[in-house]
Amino acid sequence: MLKKCEVCGLILDSELIQDRCPKCQADASRFRTLSREETEKITRSHLTNSLLTELAAAAEHQVRLAEKGIADQLDPGCIQTFELALRQAVLLRQMIRAEIAIHTGKEKW
Repeated sequence: MLKKCEVCGLILDSELIQDRCPKCQADASRFRTLSREETEKITRSHLTNSLLTELAAAAEHQVRLAEKGIADQLDPGCIQTFELALRQAVLLRQMIRAEIAIHTGKEKW
């Protein structure tokens, strides 16, 4: 059974809750039991959130690689490829951030 701290929003399995919220130290009575629908939404979103986080890390890596390739200035074809990789990674990174913001707003994080 999942419970949510009404003070800071931390969500935990009920057996992990002791006397106080481990994040904000609010009294354990400030936790409310999530409905079946809320629990399902959160549980189902864990995989997607993990995948988005990994994809964001990959996009950050691509940004760093592209910037190094652009700085190397080997030839116009390489520079063009690295510039495209950079633009696409930045776009992907922003799309991921927007999706995570949507998930957070819908309490799917």
